[in-house]
Amino acid sequence: MTNKNTKLYTIDIDDRHINRCKIMTEDFKYKISYFVMSSEDCLNRCLERTIDLLYLDTGDMTPIEDTAQLHLREAKIIVEKNILKDDGFILIDVVSSCVPKKVVKYQTMEKQNILYRIF
Repeated sequence: MTNKNTKLYTIDIDDRHINRCKIMTEDFKYKISYFVMSSEDCLNRCLERTIDLLYLDTGDMTPIEDTAQLHLREAKIIVEKNILKDDGFILIDVVSSCVPKKVVKYQTMEKQNILYRIF
């Protein structure tokens, strides 16, 4: 982040995550703006062709369908609002985990208290 024009915006719907991020990025805070809001609200506020790199770390591992639908809504906003620069990139953080497999397996056995019994 040595370029004087570098600006980073970090958004999370959970203020605890933003507070943790502020601690972790203390040395660069003069280049970072922190926002507590949903990804959809943030994307809807972006101006056309203003984003060089969009890093999405969206949703939770369970329930999977809710996160998949959120990814789809985000993609629609990005395309419809044309917020990426012509040479912009999207980096999507999709973590592979055994948790969804355990949840699906457990759901087939019993459909109550799924998350509480896994963790």
